Amino acid sequence: MKKLIFLAVAIAAMCLQSTGLDAQILIKKGCYKEGGMDLFYNLGCTGKNRQNANYYRMRENLAEDLKPGKYAEEYGLECIIAEQNEDGTYMALWRTPMASDSPWKDYVVTLYNKKKKVQKEINVSDLAGFEDCEVQDVRCKDGLIYFNMAYITYSSHVNGQCSKLYCLDPKTMEQEWCTPYLCSNGIFIVEGDYVVCGYGFTNEDDFVYLISRKDGAVLCEMPVKSSPVNYEFDEDGDLMVVDYNDNVYAFGLADEGVKVTGKGVRLRLEPSLEGEIFCEYTEGRPTYATKGDILQYLGEEGDFYKVLFDFTEVYISKQFSEIVKRFN
Repeated sequence: MKKLIFLAVAIAAMCLQSTGLDAQILIKKGCYKEGGMDLFYNLGCTGKNRQNANYYRMRENLAEDLKPGKYAEEYGLECIIAEQNEDGTYMALWRTPMASDSPWKDYVVTLYNKKKKVQKEINVSDLAGFEDCEVQDVRCKDGLIYFNMAYITYSSHVNGQCSKLYCLDPKTMEQEWCTPYLCSNGIFIVEGDYVVCGYGFTNEDDFVYLISRKDGAVLCEMPVKSSPVNYEFDEDGDLMVVDYNDNVYAFGLADEGVKVTGKGVRLRLEPSLEGEIFCEYTEGRPTYATKGDILQYLGEEGDFYKVLFDFTEVYISKQFSEIVKRFN
């Protein structure tokens, strides 16, 4: 049986193709347990969205010589994130120092021209208006500013009303959209028509979200084992994600999939209700799909959906409507 599994893995890996960034949902292609950043790099990722070693959840400061604007200088704000935008201009996030005793924290996004001269300061704290929350990431893309405002500890302390993702037009100072609560803490990325973000915290559910840049709609929610901390699209267009416990996930973009909506869904190597399960691993335990997983749809055979799970073609029974369903 192991030979069959290894052969299926090899065939599936050779046949994987990206559907491009015009797709609708994420589909789970595979999960590498505890591979961490070393595996992330080995799979062709650059780590360009890596975290700053000095500030948990924040991205690395890539343009440390940017000067503060008048507001940031007057209030003694420190630069947390600084980088060059795709058009050659610059952007930085300045915040109240972490050691400050002030209950209100300022988070100021500063925009610079190509010569690094300050063009505009925007206090996004005023827009989000939430004490005890913090901006954990910010992006400037195609003239729009994206930022999140996340609670610093358990979301239950504020009845789950935190961790939104916002889109702001700095020219009009109008909010274009914001997501529902509990969609974004930590790092996020903006790519093509999408924002990829995630939410997770100790003893809370952890997810990766695919968000529409057009209106902030949640297109897809994908469960992960712990808080997602790094995202990157590889050269084939697949989304690679690393979580807090060093698990590495591969997600494709597709128009349809099979969503697991119940617990204890066994994956089978053959399309038979009495047939063998997909794999027993070394401990002799069966393999199950995770509730919320959306798996790549490969066709149907009688009472079974054929899907791709961990780079292997397997089957899920569609006999019980409460367990799996087509998703498009």
